[in-house]
Amino acid sequence: MSHACPFCQPGVTSQVLWENEFYRIIPDKYPRCIGHLLVISKPHQHNHMSIPIERLPVFEIAQYQASRFLLDIFGKASFLENGGAHQEVSHAHLHCVPFTASIPKTWVERDILHPIKNWKDVWFECKKIEDYCYAETATGRFILSRDTEYAALIHEMQTQITQQTNAKINPRTGNLQRGGPAMVTETVRLWMEWSKKTSLRIGE
Repeated sequence: MSHACPFCQPGVTSQVLWENEFYRIIPDKYPRCIGHLLVISKPHQHNHMSIPIERLPVFEIAQYQASRFLLDIFGKASFLENGGAHQEVSHAHLHCVPFTASIPKTWVERDILHPIKNWKDVWFECKKIEDYCYAETATGRFILSRDTEYAALIHEMQTQITQQTNAKINPRTGNLQRGGPAMVTETVRLWMEWSKKTSLRIGE
């Protein structure tokens, strides 16, 4: 446990919307839009691939719960993880965002984004490249093959998020504006209403 890590602080347990043995779903404290969730690891680990391969099915279950919520409430779900040099917080956290990410066909043709089947493929890739950037859309899963294209990928995703959600670009930084407590509260409210309707409980 790292006391400097925000996801290792005792107070994070009060934010938990769902959890299993190794993972938690929490609302992003500084969300880019309503519905922005994080799947974080309970043990302190650098990224979601810094785990034994046998734990991947448990991680998939956690991601599935976040996906259920986003699809049921917003009808859209995409997932992003900076699993290395571009992480703002060095603790495994998968961004779960209610938008339909669209990957430019030319990026796949030029192998900027490499299609993969599942997180097991990412795990094996990480044994070779260590750092990674993961993007999941309604049509597939991809890993960034060229770190030099990271800024272009993030710009593309940010543009799509602003077109499909209430997210806005910060004119000073050019990046997505961070939301505050009101946006977090609304995400939690939507989750609670949804979980009651689906009879979802922590750990189920």
